[in-house]
Amino acid sequence: MTRLGTSLFRLFAAEAAALFGVALTILYLVQLLRVVEVGAVRDRGLGTLFWQTILGLPPLSIAFLYVCLAIGLARALRAMQASRELHIIHVSQRLPVLLGTILSYAAVGTLLVLLLAHVIAPWASRENNQIKAQAAADLVGRSLVPNRFAELGDGVTITVGGRGADGEITSFFADDRRDENTRRTYIADSALITADEFGYVLQLKDGTIHHNVTGHHGAATVMMAPAPRGTGIIAGGPMRAVFEVLGITDSIAPGLNAARKFSPSVIQGSLGRPANGAAT
Repeated sequence: MTRLGTSLFRLFAAEAAALFGVALTILYLVQLLRVVEVGAVRDRGLGTLFWQTILGLPPLSIAFLYVCLAIGLARALRAMQASRELHIIHVSQRLPVLLGTILSYAAVGTLLVLLLAHVIAPWASRENNQIKAQAAADLVGRSLVPNRFAELGDGVTITVGGRGADGEITSFFADDRRDENTRRTYIADSALITADEFGYVLQLKDGTIHHNVTGHHGAATVMMAPAPRGTGIIAGGPMRAVFEVLGITDSIAPGLNAARKFSPSVIQGSLGRPANGAAT
């Protein structure tokens, strides 16, 4: 690239960077207010608060990067037109240099967008989810005293044997009486409480259900029964996948009245009551 091309590229980049910096500042303030409002890092310190705010910027800034690159180029060309630099470039027959610089600027901008969208944003989302999960585990874990029963909301009783440094809860027991027609009890060697966009999620490890549960959806009826330690999961493929996600390792769950082995009704029947109870 010639000296003229380098100078033009710096001009275009400076205009785009200035606009993108203003956009990032506004996004940071909005994201900071949002994180503070939802209390996602309650009792986690200012450092974690600022870091989580920064991690929330990449997914939001992708669209702004497109706009800033385009407006930065337009502002630079308008300034060159006002100062008659474009006229000088045209008279001196340096238009190919100008066009080549614009193409190079567009190529670099495309690479930046791809890097932000496919590398930085996914990494930031993973880190942000880990912070949210740890915050949720700490928040609930601190409210539970080992070997004592605690009421979490109306009709949910939980007791734990202890709590690890990573937020993992040991000797987990939960009794859910929110549904007046069905009482659900969950037991696990260990559990972890995480968070997603729908709320808190309870992940069991080496867990089982305490009594028979029957789920219905459409024409499918699913019966889930407790099993001794070491039995494993005796169920069809769809229900086995559901149990693995929930962290239940010992259960017997035959599907009744299902026309097809992999019917979606079987999955809905198994998720209908026990999964909602375990995931809230």
